[in-house]
Amino acid sequence: MKEIREIVSAWESNNKKSVRCVLATVVHLQGSSYRRPGAKMLINEEGEITGAISGGCLEGDALKKAMLALQDGMPRVITYDTSDEDNISVGVQLGCSGIVSVLFEPLALEEKGNPIELLRELIQRESPGVLITVYEPDVSKGNHFGTCAIVFKEDKIVLNEGRQLPSSVLERASAVLSGEKSEFIVNTDTNKKLNVFFEFIPPTIHLLIAGAGNDAIPVCSIAEMLGWKITIADGRSSHARKDRFTSSCTLKVSQPERALEGIQITPRTAIILMTHNYQYDLGIFKALLPHNPGCILLLGPKKRFERMLEDLKKAGIVPDGPFLNKVFSPAGLEIGAETPEEIALSMLAGIQSALSGKPGGQLRQKSDVIHSS
Repeated sequence: MKEIREIVSAWESNNKKSVRCVLATVVHLQGSSYRRPGAKMLINEEGEITGAISGGCLEGDALKKAMLALQDGMPRVITYDTSDEDNISVGVQLGCSGIVSVLFEPLALEEKGNPIELLRELIQRESPGVLITVYEPDVSKGNHFGTCAIVFKEDKIVLNEGRQLPSSVLERASAVLSGEKSEFIVNTDTNKKLNVFFEFIPPTIHLLIAGAGNDAIPVCSIAEMLGWKITIADGRSSHARKDRFTSSCTLKVSQPERALEGIQITPRTAIILMTHNYQYDLGIFKALLPHNPGCILLLGPKKRFERMLEDLKKAGIVPDGPFLNKVFSPAGLEIGAETPEEIALSMLAGIQSALSGKPGGQLRQKSDVIHSS
């Protein structure tokens, strides 16, 4: 979502100056690549780039293709074969062993019917959505549908409805939304074969940090770099000060029982309890029990969490199994962290692992490609 926000911001800036732009999107991948389908990049007519579609090996040629798209105003699909070490047409011989298809869409300066509308809608809603991109597989340059629709749980938004997007495509998008996993299909419901990329885009991760001590500062800084939404709650006004933390975070000076007021706890919410005040952490933990967060991390030894469970039990409160499965104590991945910055890295990596459903091990231990699922 961070990349999408940056692209929308760059588009708005260019649009005000009447600078034309092209949106480049990775729509299909066979094999391995640095970026997955859905990776986006905005290129303006002055050669400025926002976002990325690769680790740098494709950007040089992509800039040339974007300029061609601007010249004739036609979308085009370009396929790059990065598996060929001798292929110098894509710049650096990265050897990712992947065949990458990229759609280049010239963007009209007027907003109506522009794919940026859909990206902006994603940002504003902060709810899961499926972005639909359609193109003809056997036509490199032509009147591709492009990034043409988005489906939310509540409704659907279709750009340029005159192109008669097959109803089966919208129906499939709803199924992708329920499954929460991107998908690529070849649709043959019309008189022409269409490639359709359904990109599932989850909301931004919301990180709630209980504790505004010095060790929360690197946690906040790294989370901001990742583009996460950040809220910090602490009962001490001397610690929860704006001058101590990054500009994007929200600070709350509150008692634990009121710390969650005004905060929507969802499966994309991660909580770190790190106040170093047992009663405060316990209070927030109790307040979280009726909710369904993505994960809860408790800083400190396992005995601390065991004490929490014992104290809750004495009060007649026994968290259920599904809730406890989301609790990580001790917090973070085992990376040998010692300093506050290393501990912050460990905890945020642990959150990424938990919310993505990945084990967090060494990539060299995988027998499959990195992004196998």
